[in-house]
Amino acid sequence: MAEIEIVPPPNNHDRIKSYLATHATSDVLTTANQLQRTDAPLASTVVLIPVAAEQEAQWIPRAMHAYAQQQGNEQFSICLLANHRSEGYDAAKVDKTLGAIHVAQSTHEHTLDIRYAQATFDQPRIGAIRKLLWDSAIHLASVEAGYGSAGNTIGLNHDIDTVSMGRHYIRNVQQTYQALGAHDKYHLGQIPLPPRTSLTSHALPRANHPNTARAIMLQDLSVRQVRDYSGYEAGGIAPFAFYARSGGFNAEDITHETRKVFAGATVPCVPGSYIVTSPRRYIDRFPTHGFYIWDDGNFSDKDACRTDGIKPDCEEYKLNGFVERYFYTLTTPYLERAKSLAKHKLLGQKVTSLDSLHDWRSLYIDRAEALAKRSFLLTDFPDLANQVNFQSSI
Repeated sequence: MAEIEIVPPPNNHDRIKSYLATHATSDVLTTANQLQRTDAPLASTVVLIPVAAEQEAQWIPRAMHAYAQQQGNEQFSICLLANHRSEGYDAAKVDKTLGAIHVAQSTHEHTLDIRYAQATFDQPRIGAIRKLLWDSAIHLASVEAGYGSAGNTIGLNHDIDTVSMGRHYIRNVQQTYQALGAHDKYHLGQIPLPPRTSLTSHALPRANHPNTARAIMLQDLSVRQVRDYSGYEAGGIAPFAFYARSGGFNAEDITHETRKVFAGATVPCVPGSYIVTSPRRYIDRFPTHGFYIWDDGNFSDKDACRTDGIKPDCEEYKLNGFVERYFYTLTTPYLERAKSLAKHKLLGQKVTSLDSLHDWRSLYIDRAEALAKRSFLLTDFPDLANQVNFQSSI
């Protein structure tokens, strides 16, 4: 009788090693070398931020200031990828962005570990940009700490237009994963630590764009109430071993790039992980696109929302029309789930029928009132009361 060979399940060491064997391209090695520091290893918590090098110099100081305000956390690293087209780019604008990074490094020399790399793309896509950044950080972590430790490194998928975040954002993420890492199911590394997401919301430009602000508030609240997770692309959190098991980002993706990484996973929010991002895309597109602003046709490395002047607010009659269509179309897939919530009396009052626009509005009103009674809205949108004068910094 032939002997049966027992093959042990892969662990984090094997996952990272196998992933890099396929994905550690020459571009990844070059980028990883740029991110490496001779005086300090990469931390086990890494914030990964792409920067459109021709357009986003102005966002760097505010974002880095938000990270510098963190309290009670262990060391973390910030990896920026300044990216632009291989040909036909504006060298002066790129130099301005690189200069802004250098200023941030100098300003926060004693408080933040800010690293950056510069990369070019024939046709920049967010999937390819994030993939290069994440793969390079994984390679660097494996070189410095070994495959196993690299697998437990926590990656935070952020954007450069961060407006603010809770003072204990990083601490809360780290403590969440420290608790998970101590769990029997994960501590041997045979099961990757699971993904999480942040309590991400948009700053509300109520001073000069009150109608757009109302739409943003509805969108943020809706995302919290009807999705299995409450995050956006900016705010996703994935241990490197989990990311590697997913196969990483799809380089062809133009939008919603984290869907591939998080596909099939339950992605709850880290408690207290409040992060507020810019409403620039809503201000630029909502008056003409309504809530349909996230389709592939609206994203490029020449994004108008990063460079154009501030556009007028959406007119109220358009807002009402957009909201009506939003309730009927975007929320339709969640109808059965909402009915289930109502059936189990998880709303302020039992809702027996949710087939009409009026019933949908009632659902949100009931839900909002119930949440407000336990201060959910105030804690979930911590900067809401401070957004009146935000317009000057958009």
